[in-house]
Amino acid sequence: MTMLNRASSTAKDVVSEVDEKKKDVEVKMSRQRKKSKELEVEIFGMEVTDIEKLKAIFQAIDTDGSGSLDEKELRLALERAGKKPTFDLVSALMKKYDTDGNGTMEFNEYQGMLKDWDTVTKMIEEEQARLAAAIAAAEPQQWPSGWGTPRSTTPEPNVSPAKKE
Repeated sequence: MTMLNRASSTAKDVVSEVDEKKKDVEVKMSRQRKKSKELEVEIFGMEVTDIEKLKAIFQAIDTDGSGSLDEKELRLALERAGKKPTFDLVSALMKKYDTDGNGTMEFNEYQGMLKDWDTVTKMIEEEQARLAAAIAAAEPQQWPSGWGTPRSTTPEPNVSPAKKE
């Protein structure tokens, strides 16, 4: 029985230690999220609720004065804000937040994008990673017809063109 008691005591100690470490990790994560949000506010130079500053920034980004952002303007704005947007990410953001489907992002759509930035970019990046993994894993015979051919992972053989006579 003493061996069982020692094992039980050890198990309780381990559980207690894990609970303490879990609390430490949660505190650290909370601090990191706060720092991330503070950095984002610093990068964008405002809180999303500060509409006047947000409008001024939007107008500065709208280089052609159209009252809306195209993909090029959105990409440039994100780069200036310290983000590293891929072309796919910018396209996905535009597709998600261009609620009227006109190919540009108006102020209200832009404001919604900033408000949801962390959540939506993570979701888009995860979806793109899943798609890339599915494409990489697809065997040519499984590839849907009409989609073209998947990218090959093997180099094409070096074939010289036939000589004309």
